[in-house]
Amino acid sequence: MKPTILLLLSILFITGCNLVPHKQPAKRIEISHGIMGSWDLLFLKGFDPSGRIHYPYDKNIKGFAVFDKQNNFTIQYYDATRTRMSKSDPFYCSDAEIRIAFLSGASFFGNYHLSGDSLILNVKAASNPNMNSYSETRLYELRGDTLLMKAPAKKLNGILLQEHSVWRRSGK
Repeated sequence: MKPTILLLLSILFITGCNLVPHKQPAKRIEISHGIMGSWDLLFLKGFDPSGRIHYPYDKNIKGFAVFDKQNNFTIQYYDATRTRMSKSDPFYCSDAEIRIAFLSGASFFGNYHLSGDSLILNVKAASNPNMNSYSETRLYELRGDTLLMKAPAKKLNGILLQEHSVWRRSGK
């Protein structure tokens, strides 16, 4: 056993001291570079277990996402047709108005990383406080300037749905 350990230590010492010729290491490519930038939401649909399509935030949804080079992200989307509140100060609006405003969209931010075809979102804070300090893995695919994401199935309005969203790089 000792000769094997000595041989391994010798190899490590020699290669560490650059006495053995070797190739230059390949330049490291930042794995998240393709997803970096800002994205406009084209649509968000939910699929129930039978495959039926639902629109949890309405068909007329507007959204925006940003993924930066420090691996920070923010995502927000809202029903574009939701009614305005009766007052500019939301603290003085009716409970019904506040409920509609809260349930007609979502926003959250934190940091992210990519692993294969998975986008791991580590949420720091969100409009829904149950998502604070929450981690979610979404399947993603980049097709040129189009980003497709699939969220894990979760209950929305009492129905188990898997959300599928399609985003286009902003300015494209």
